[in-house]
Amino acid sequence: MLPTYREITTKESSRDSIQKFWILEHDLNPLPSSPQYALPNGCCTLAFINGNGISLTFSGDPIHLPPGIYLAGQITRKVSVVMKAYSKAIMVQLKPWVPSMMTNIPMSSFTDNVVSLEAINRPLYETMANLDGVDETVIIGKVYDAFASCLQPDTGTHFIQWAFNYLQKGLTNQQTIADMVRRSGYSQRRIEQQFKRLIGPTAKETQRILQLRQVISELDHREQTTTLGELAYRHGYYDQAHFIRAYQRVLGELPSAFRRDNYLLPVTPHFDFLQL
Repeated sequence: MLPTYREITTKESSRDSIQKFWILEHDLNPLPSSPQYALPNGCCTLAFINGNGISLTFSGDPIHLPPGIYLAGQITRKVSVVMKAYSKAIMVQLKPWVPSMMTNIPMSSFTDNVVSLEAINRPLYETMANLDGVDETVIIGKVYDAFASCLQPDTGTHFIQWAFNYLQKGLTNQQTIADMVRRSGYSQRRIEQQFKRLIGPTAKETQRILQLRQVISELDHREQTTTLGELAYRHGYYDQAHFIRAYQRVLGELPSAFRRDNYLLPVTPHFDFLQL
């Protein structure tokens, strides 16, 4: 059985930091859920886990997350999500630049990983630790208040906002990482350092993730007459083989095996993940 998936839109004043809220409800079911997969999308997640917890599989053995508050960093491959019996998860999808505003620990430490919020920002954790974790209205209200008071942008924040905006727009006009480096005024090495510290994945990996999510959004809603070759070409892949290799690297299967029910995908089809 699959958990119930819901989304809650972010209020206008917080859209510079929060992409959306999404909720997995399995709190009335006495059995674990069937696995579904979360996919990379350039964002990170602040997760409020309740009940018996959830299990995540990045690669290898599952990681069990008991009730608590966690930060999931950038992911580069699909992640299996299994809800334990009588459990609920309230997820805050964060803009790419927000986690680096919570901690000075390099974001590369959190790539394809999840850590307790207490370990990276104890004051923020203590602000939220005693909330009713089942009531999303309480959680969402507190997240809004806490972010407004404790997250202060700096030069790193502004750089990542600019870089993601550039990468997303570049998907439609075939701009390269070298183009971004020239426009940034930084050296190639400096760009790599900034992405490692502030994002986790490299600029190239990030570009590939955004490109693939654009394709998956269309693959999910395409007309049956659209071929994979047409889809690949439209989104900047050299050919169908290039697209298939990129797809398999992240999803571990062929595009022809895609089934929407296997994945935790946005309710409304879009690719404006960053809303910049």
